[in-house]
Amino acid sequence: MKKKHIAVLCLVLCIIFSGCNYQVKNDTQYIEPEALYGKDNSTESDSIQEKAALDLEGYFKGYDEAGCIILNTISNEKNIFNNEVTLKEMSPLSTFKIINTLILLEENIFKDENTQFIWDGSNYPIDSWNKDQTVKTAFKNSAVWVYQEASNKLDRNVYAEYLNQCNYGNKDVSGREGTFWINSSLKISLSEQVDFLKKLYDETLNFSKDNIHKVKEMMLEEQNEKYSIYGKTGSNKADGIYLYVGYIIGEDNQDYIFSAYVSDETVHDSNIAKLKIQEIFNDIYYND
Repeated sequence: MKKKHIAVLCLVLCIIFSGCNYQVKNDTQYIEPEALYGKDNSTESDSIQEKAALDLEGYFKGYDEAGCIILNTISNEKNIFNNEVTLKEMSPLSTFKIINTLILLEENIFKDENTQFIWDGSNYPIDSWNKDQTVKTAFKNSAVWVYQEASNKLDRNVYAEYLNQCNYGNKDVSGREGTFWINSSLKISLSEQVDFLKKLYDETLNFSKDNIHKVKEMMLEEQNEKYSIYGKTGSNKADGIYLYVGYIIGEDNQDYIFSAYVSDETVHDSNIAKLKIQEIFNDIYYND
């Protein structure tokens, strides 16, 4: 009789404890990892990690000067080509539009991404500049006249405060009026670009989340079945100087921050830095 009571008690305890365990999962909104990320893709991720560790020299050799950093956001491992170049401070050119757009949105000079700027009829060397612009099209087209007009409405000391706060390059805004970021006083290295972009990616910059999201949406340049690329180019085509910076959201649940620079006096058309970054990530995600 005692054995039967003990058996019943054990059964009741099992039911109680299994019920508590189920309740704890519900209270913490427990979700199986497979439900979040799909099937176990550890082998695929390991494979992509190996490919990410590829020799970057093969992509950038042969140019007058080049440098590149690719940061894995989970492992924090960096792939670096030409460390000396990645530490050299240089003009951000139009890559400055990332932080500049954040600042101008935060200061309400840009009301939103659809704020309009009327073209005054000036004949600019780039066709896409020769028309009315919104903030969104000016960002995409790198329309310098829009950002020159907008930045002249903001005190340089305000710019300096933001750049100090973000630890952006040498933080020197003393240069040319309206375009201190183009071959002027402001300089930033590829390494510093990655540090800034990582904070943008993590959304730890001291800007409103809404403005951060607006800028991220403007940065979206390409989406395919493997990855999405968010970036901004910068170039001085007359001197054959090209920059490309941004981040990748990949299907493997591991994302990357990147910055690349190529200088070659014989190239004056396509942005080589951007082409090389696209080539690298196509190889990482598409080649077995």
